[in-house]
Amino acid sequence: MKTKVLLMIFYFCYSALLFAQKFSEIEKLRWLEGIWQCAESPQKFERWSWQNGSLTGSGYQMVSGKEVVFEWLEITLSSGKPVYRVHIQNTG
Repeated sequence: MKTKVLLMIFYFCYSALLFAQKFSEIEKLRWLEGIWQCAESPQKFERWSWQNGSLTGSGYQMVSGKEVVFEWLEITLSSGKPVYRVHIQNTG
């Protein structure tokens, strides 16, 4: 009985440790949070925010003082590695 309890405790601690390591990989990218202006095209921007353990964002440009979104961005974990996804408007 003691052996089973110890194995269960070990399993939960090990699982928590693995989750913490995976989470910290994407946590390193939190510095991207905020609004970034494109150096080559000063009317284009990216806005990033931290939500539920991943980074989500959008690429937009300013047209006549209004934001026009042209892409949606996401950085998540897949198999323990960061994955960058881009959905460009009108491309499916």
